[in-house]
Amino acid sequence: MRIKLDDKDFVYRVAGVATFENRVLLHRAESDNFWALPGGACEFNEDSRTALKREINEELNAEIEVGELLWVVENFFVYDGVPWHEIGLYYHFRFTGESQKFYRQDEFEGVESFFRKDQDIRLIYKWIPQNKMPEEDIRPKFLREALRQLPKHTEVIVNRDWIAPRTL
Repeated sequence: MRIKLDDKDFVYRVAGVATFENRVLLHRAESDNFWALPGGACEFNEDSRTALKREINEELNAEIEVGELLWVVENFFVYDGVPWHEIGLYYHFRFTGESQKFYRQDEFEGVESFFRKDQDIRLIYKWIPQNKMPEEDIRPKFLREALRQLPKHTEVIVNRDWIAPRTL
């Protein structure tokens, strides 16, 4: 769910962490220079697990099983000059059935999807080794360390690493 307030945005977002052979699946919009976890905004009256399944299906036409809740994140950042306040739920997930083909890197070549409802943006997917996370530009930035070893219990994170102080 995304709410625009004057020149600011609020979003209730869900994201997924898929792991395989000590790698994490990340994606980025072709126009961006940073990586993120797949997911998107929850719709009104939609629970977060259902939203994650829907988002992964919309982006990859894939079926998943949603696992444990890893992080509840209150994220403050600026994107395209717009200040954002994001509440995010980050779940572990795994591909199921025929969608297990996505554990192979070559399945992501040429995948096109909707990153935002109002525009078609090509997403680039990549399996990145967990020990290489600190070297990558991953947003939110806490994920650079957090994805190296997933938590055993749900953690609550307040992330302010994209703040431009005069805009919020």
